Parts: sequence; C-alpha cells; structure tokens
Amino acid sequence: MTEEEFKKNKDFIKSIMDSLSNTTIKVTEGRQHLQIYLHQPIFMINVDGLSFIFQFAAVQFSLKPRIVFDFNDHVAGRALEKLIKEEHMKSLTNTYRALQLILDNLFGKESAGATPGATQVLVLITDGEPSDTQKDGVLTKYDQKNIIRFVIGVKINSMDKIKPIASEPKDKYVFKIEDYKGLDGIFKTLKNKIIIVEGSKVALAGNLTNEMSQTGFSAAYYKNTLIPPSPEPKSWRGSLKEPDLQHEKQILDPDMEMDSYMGFSLSTGERNGVPLYFSGAPRFQHTGQVVIFTRTGRHWTVQQRLEGTKVGSYFGAEICTVDIDSDDSTDFLLVGAPMFYQPLQKTEGKVYVYALTNKVGHRDT
Repeated sequence: MTEEEFKKNKDFIKSIMDSLSNTTIKVTEGRQHLQIYLHQPIFMINVDGLSFIFQFAAVQFSLKPRIVFDFNDHVAGRALEKLIKEEHMKSLTNTYRALQLILDNLFGKESAGATPGATQVLVLITDGEPSDTQKDGVLTKYDQKNIIRFVIGVKINSMDKIKPIASEPKDKYVFKIEDYKGLDGIFKTLKNKIIIVEGSKVALAGNLTNEMSQTGFSAAYYKNTLIPPSPEPKSWRGSLKEPDLQHEKQILDPDMEMDSYMGFSLSTGERNGVPLYFSGAPRFQHTGQVVIFTRTGRHWTVQQRLEGTKVGSYFGAEICTVDIDSDDSTDFLLVGAPMFYQPLQKTEGKVYVYALTNKVGHRDT
C-alpha cells in the first residue's frame, strides 16, 4: 500500500464518519446500539438509544495492531485529528492478531467508550492475505458475540483466505475492488448495509398497495382543492391525491423508493403562474428528500428533488412555503429536519431555507 492509497483509506473513514456521525436514526421498537470496526485502518461506531447516535473508533494493523482512536476520542472531538496524524505502518498483515486486539480492548469495553449490549459490526479493509493464522477460535468468538463482519478486499486476486472472516451469507458481506479508488464506489452501498444492520429497516411493510394508506396524515389546500397525501401506498413510497369531478387523481414519483414516506408533509405554492406541490419523504435513503411537483395541463410531474445530507435527520418531516411580498408567487421553501443532531454542540433540529428562482415552476414553451 502506497502513502497515497493509505490516505484514501483515511478519506473513506472520514466520509463514513461525516455521513453517519452527528445524526440520529429513529426505530420502531427496542433499544439497540451499533459499533463498527474498520481494519487496515479500522474504525468503529456506537449507536445509542431509540434515537441512535453514531460514534466511531479506529485501528490500524500490520506486524502489530494499533488503536488510532477509540469511542471516547470521537465523543471528545479528538478522532479526526488523530486519524489525520496516523502514520502508515508498513510490514506484515497480521489480520487475526488485530481481530483479537479488538475483542480484548474495544468491543464491549466501557473503558474505550463502547456501550455494553450494542449491536457490533466490523468492517475490514485489506489489500493482502493474512500473514498469520487464526488462533484460539477468534472467529468463533465473533460468532458467539453476534458480531457482524464486512470484508473489503483491494487488489486481491483470490479472496479465499479473507472470505472466512466475513459474516454469512458471504455475497452480502464481502466486497472486492480493483484499487483504492473503488472505495468511493462502494461507499453508498456499505453505508446503506450498515443502516439496515442497525435496524432502521427491520420491519419492512412488504409489497403493500393501499391497505395502510393513511390518507389525511397531512393535507394542504390549493385554490378550492384539498390535497390529502398518503404516505403508505406502494410499500410506503407514498403519493398525493387530487380529487376532480370524475375521479380521484393519484400523483406519484416514479423514482420514489420503498419506505420513503412521501406525503409525510405537504405544502403548495406557485411560481410564474405554475402551481407547485412540495412533498416531504423523510425516510428516503435514510437521509430524507423533498419532491417538487409541477403541473402542465392536467398532468403532474416531478420538477426537482431536494436531498437531505444526514442519516436519520428526518429531512422533509415538515415543510412550509413563504410568499414574502404577497404577490402570489412563492419566494422561499422551509424544510425541517427535526432529528438532525450534533452531540458535540448539543444541538438538535435544523431548518433549511431554499430561495425559489424563476427556473422553479418554469413552463417550457
């Protein structure tokens, strides 16, 4: 591994930390925690409480393993500085020795800032086969402790010697990439798998259509028309409903994903004489989304999408349109993210303010 490749490892860890830390995830039941450990280098995450708070720790291994920072460092705000200063260890790849170090010093260790009873996840990044062999049944111990293991192999021709480290089924927990640039490509996939492990999508509704539509969960009124959203239709993708004289028209986003809850919030507006519907989908890809619909004739289409950035923030849970100068043209869109959380600053909740331009609601001629 070159110094540049080692830096890409650090950048990958920082990206995961930026994406998952300082956020919360709501779950429907139970108290769960998450810890994640990345190897060569390694990082860890704690998630605490019904609104999960992610915390991280990291380890690098070579001839000997070394703790880069633990959960206490992350909570105290020292983690990133320690990660940046960490020097590359250039020697053997004693993988199993590192796995034992984690069991002895990090997983479940309150002295390191870990939370007893947490869901534990290990992510191993390596560009070489283990130089050592398994001792004292270390993988059996991981199984007994229900520790979930992801393995990312970089530039390795055969994954046979590192696959046993991963959890079952192997095809879900093993990644193979050709170079360290590939870490960027698997970032989103790995992040989503981590979130699924954590439990925010444990209770999927299955392939429901309108059985639990929850029509009227929120509603908006636009020019003598009541628009009642329904967060549930099509397996919680959500929809809007617009009654007319003959029948009730359903407004859908064809690209909306399952369990997104579009219709959780709704507001209406107008720009350049074109009507606009703004609908929040706070569970879209766990970061949230607001969809802007515009009407041409009798048909509604997606004009634009606004994306949340923090996992579990519930971006789009509440939205509000504002006409500052009362000229019947919407000037601003306010988007609430009530679960946005920053533990170091001890702040919770965030409101995003978007200024609408003439391009929003623009009608092609």
